[in-house]
Amino acid sequence: MEASAALSLFKAIGVANDRGWIKEPKQSSLFKDGESSRTCRKKFGSGTSDPRSGRQILFASDPAIRDDGTYRHKSQLRDDRKGSFTNKIGGGPDKDMTKTSDMWFAQLVNLKGSPKGDERDELILAPSDKSDRRFTVYVISDIRWGDVNGDGLDDFICIQTNGELYVSINKGGSPPTFQNYKGQEMGLGRDRVRLGDMDGDGRLDYCVISNAGNIHCWRNGGIGDKAAYWQDMGQGSHIFASQNAGDMRGVQLVDMNGDGRYDWTWMSKEGQVKTFINQRGDGKGMKPFWREAGITHPGRGFNIGEDREFIKWGRIFSGRPSYVNWQREGLLCNGGITCRITYQVWENQGEGSTSQKGDGIFWGDTTGSGVDDYVWISMHGEVNVFVNKNTRSKHDFYQTNAWGTPSMINTGLPRRALHLADWDGDGKHDIIGVTDLKTGALKVWYSRYNNGKHNWDAQIIPNPPGRAWCTQGFGRLPFDNAHHFADLTGSGRADYICMAPSGQAWAWIRGKDGVAKPSRQIKYTEDLDRANFQFADINGDGKADLIHKDKFSGDTQVWYFDRVVSEAERPGNSGSIIKWDRPERLFRGSVRGPDTHYPRLNNQGRADMVYAKATNAQVHISFNVCPAGGDDDERDADFPTYRPPELSPDPEGDWFCGKGNGAKWTTSLWREHGVGTWLRQRTDLYSAAENSWPNDDAKGVPRIIAEYGVFNRDRTFNWHTSCRAISDSCDFVNPLEEADDCSKHQERAFALWAMGNFALFQQKWYKAVKDGVDSASKSSGAIADTFLPLSAEDALANPAAWLTIVAGMFTTIGGIAPGMLVNGVNFVAGVLTIGAGAASFGADSTEPSPQFKSFASLDKALGDMTPPNNDRARGSELARAIESGIWANQDIAQADSETIWDSGRVQSMIEAAMISEMWNTGEVAIFKWSKDHDLTK
Repeated sequence: MEASAALSLFKAIGVANDRGWIKEPKQSSLFKDGESSRTCRKKFGSGTSDPRSGRQILFASDPAIRDDGTYRHKSQLRDDRKGSFTNKIGGGPDKDMTKTSDMWFAQLVNLKGSPKGDERDELILAPSDKSDRRFTVYVISDIRWGDVNGDGLDDFICIQTNGELYVSINKGGSPPTFQNYKGQEMGLGRDRVRLGDMDGDGRLDYCVISNAGNIHCWRNGGIGDKAAYWQDMGQGSHIFASQNAGDMRGVQLVDMNGDGRYDWTWMSKEGQVKTFINQRGDGKGMKPFWREAGITHPGRGFNIGEDREFIKWGRIFSGRPSYVNWQREGLLCNGGITCRITYQVWENQGEGSTSQKGDGIFWGDTTGSGVDDYVWISMHGEVNVFVNKNTRSKHDFYQTNAWGTPSMINTGLPRRALHLADWDGDGKHDIIGVTDLKTGALKVWYSRYNNGKHNWDAQIIPNPPGRAWCTQGFGRLPFDNAHHFADLTGSGRADYICMAPSGQAWAWIRGKDGVAKPSRQIKYTEDLDRANFQFADINGDGKADLIHKDKFSGDTQVWYFDRVVSEAERPGNSGSIIKWDRPERLFRGSVRGPDTHYPRLNNQGRADMVYAKATNAQVHISFNVCPAGGDDDERDADFPTYRPPELSPDPEGDWFCGKGNGAKWTTSLWREHGVGTWLRQRTDLYSAAENSWPNDDAKGVPRIIAEYGVFNRDRTFNWHTSCRAISDSCDFVNPLEEADDCSKHQERAFALWAMGNFALFQQKWYKAVKDGVDSASKSSGAIADTFLPLSAEDALANPAAWLTIVAGMFTTIGGIAPGMLVNGVNFVAGVLTIGAGAASFGADSTEPSPQFKSFASLDKALGDMTPPNNDRARGSELARAIESGIWANQDIAQADSETIWDSGRVQSMIEAAMISEMWNTGEVAIFKWSKDHDLTK
C-alpha cells in the first residue's frame, strides 16, 4: 500500500513536470550538498532559502511596552540667575560692553567629569574689545559652539560666508586651550547653515536649509577629532520638510529634551517657539521620526531681533537647554556713554520623547530552554520577561504566538546599564547591571526559574582586587555601551568585555570555575563606532563572534572567533589574545543598524537576525539557517506496476482558464483552490528579508504578478493601464483566461482577475463619492484638486497603497455599503478608507509633505508603485486585501456604480452633521472643499 502510494506520487510529479508546472528553483542558499549541521558558517543571502524568514514575531501590544510620550514643555523663571555685565567681567577690571557685544553658552571645561547628556555650560561673553584677555568678534565669520568630536567639550566654530567650516578643537583644561582645525565642508551659504547632532552620536552634524525650506543634513562620521567622512543622512533627499513658516531665520536646531538629538524649532520675532522632536526613524537610512510638540515657549511679547539674536539656549541646570533672553541697555549701545548687558533665564523643566519603544528590546534565555526569551526593559529599569514558548526540542518557528504573560522585576538601574547573559553557568541568562559607570562595578540578578515561575537572586559582584572592571563608560546613543557580556571561549559563563569608543576591546575571561582573569586586549580597533558592535554566536559553535551593523542599512559584518592564542603569539596577532577571522559581510539588513538584533530564536543554537521598528517595537525575523544537503544513494525502490486512472488531457483546465468559464469565478472557487494563500506566499517571497521585488520596468504588484513566473519574466499575462487610473474603468483587453499557457498558471490568472475586480470596485466607489459630492453641492463649487497631509505623526499621510483610494471620508462605510457586502462591511471599509489604514506602501517616506497635487498626478504615480524591499507587512498588503476571496465574486464590481453605490445614500452621508466631528478627529479628509462649497459653511 505504501509503495503504491509512493509510486502514485512519483507519477503525479512527472505529470506536473510535463505540464511545465515545476520550474528550476532559484539559487538562493549558496550551500553545497553535504553541509547539513547545526554548526555552519553563514552565507550572505542564505536567509532567502528559508520561507519562514520575514515572519512578524512581536506585535508589542502589551501595555508594559511603552515610551515616555510626546514632549511636554514646562519652564520656570529663575530670578536667582538674573544678571548683568558692564564694567566687571570675571572679577577683573575691563572696558565697557559695546553695541556689538554678544554672548553664548557652551561647555568648555568639565571639571567634575560629567557624562554626555549632563553638560553644564559656561557663559561666553564677547565685548568686542581687542585688549588682552578679551574675546574679539570678527564680523567676517559667524561664531558657533558645539562638540564636533564627541569628547564632551564644545569646540570653537566659525562659518564663512560661503558656508565653509573652520573649527578649533577644545583640548580641555581650565582655562581651555585651542588648536587650529580647518576644513571646507559642503560649501553652502552661511545663512543657510545649521549645526546640530541629528543622529545623537555626540558629534555635531552639518545641515543646510534648501530654497524650499527643507532641512538637508550630512552626518559627521568617524571617531577622531576630524570628520572621517560626511554621510548624506537623507540619501539625496531632505530629512525634515518645510513647515512654511515664512522666515528661515527663525529655524534653529536645539536639543530641547536633552536626549542628544537636536530638534527642529522655529522661533518668531517675539520669541515664540514651535518644536518638532527628533527621534530615531523606522526602516533603513538615517531619516528621523519627527514628533510634533507644538508651541513650547510662548515668547516675550516684544521684538527679539530679526535674527532672533537676543534669545540664547544654555544648559544651565541640566542637559536640557534653558531659554535665555538678553538685552543691551544704556546709551552707549546707541551712541551714548554706557552699555550694559542684562539677561533673564527660564529653566527648562520639560520631559518626554526621550525614549522609544524599540529602545527596550532585549533578548536572553532566562529559562534554560535553549532559545531566547523576549525581554523588554523600561527606561527606569523595569525588566519584563516574556517567556518563549518554543524550546530546542519543540519549536514551531513562530507560526503562532510564542510569548507568555510577562513577569516583571524592578532593578532600579537605568535601562542602558542592564544586560542579559549567563553569569553563573547554569544555562539560564541572568540580569547583569553596571552600577558604577567609572569602575564598571556589577550587580547580578541570578535567574532561578523553576516550575514556570521566575525568581531572581540579587548579589553584588565585588570588583577585582585593586582594579576596576571597565572605565570606558558609555556614549550618547542608547546602545553605545562599553560593557558587553558574552561567552567568548565556550566555557558556559559570560566573559566581561570592555570596549573603548574606537572599538578596541579588552576582556576578563571567565572559565568554568567562574574566576575572571584579565586578558588585556582581545580586539584591536577597526575605526568603527562602538554603538553598532555586538557579540553573538553566528555559527553555532558555542563561542560568541563579533559583529558590526551598518548604521544606515543594517548590513552586518562578522568576525568569527577562531581561538585563544598563546602569549608568545600575541605580538603577531596585533596585540590581541584572541584570533578572529577577517570580517565578512554576512547579513543583508532590513532596517537601520540600531534596530537590528541577533538573538537565538531558532532551535539550532545560532543567532538569527531580527529587525524592529523603533517607534512601535514590532519585530520580524530572518532565520540563520543551515539547509540540509546531500542525496541518498541510488537504489531500486521495488515499486509495483503502476496503473494510473483515466485522466483527461487537462483535468484542471476548466476551473479558470478557457472560454466560457466566467460564471464559475466565485469566492468558493477561489477558496477551493487556495488562490489567496498562493498570492500571499508569492508576495511574501518577494518581500522576504533577504530577497527583493523584480526591478525591471514592470512596476506595481499586479504588473509584477502578471509578467513574472516568480523571478522569470515570462510576460504570460497583461495588466492593462485602465486598471491603474482611478478615473478609468478596469478592463482586461486581453482576456486572462485566453492567454497562452494560462492552464499552467491558473492561480496567477485568477489572482489578477480579483485584483482587477478590486480596482474596478474602487473606481466605481470613487465615481459614486464624486457624484454624491456634486449632488450635495448647492453652488458651483467642487472638490479642490489639491491633496493635503493629515498630520505630522500620521503615517497614513503616505500616498495610497496601490489602487486604494485615499479620498476616504469615514472610518466605516456601513451606511452606504451595498447589501451584498453585509458580511464584509468592515473589511471593505478597511481597504477603502484611510482611517482604517489602507494607505501604507505608496512611498518609503512617512513625513508630512503632500505627495500628489491632483488626481491626474495620483493616477500617474499609482502606476509606478512597487512595495519596498524587505518589508513583508507592506509588501503583502494587497495580497491580504483580497486573500479572503471577496473580490473573486464578480457580482461585487461588475454592475454599474448606481447599483453598487446608491447615490442618494452617499449624498446623505456627505451632508450629515457627522462631517465636522469626523474632520476634527482627523479621520476624514484627504482633499479640501472649495471655499464656497456648502460643506465648508
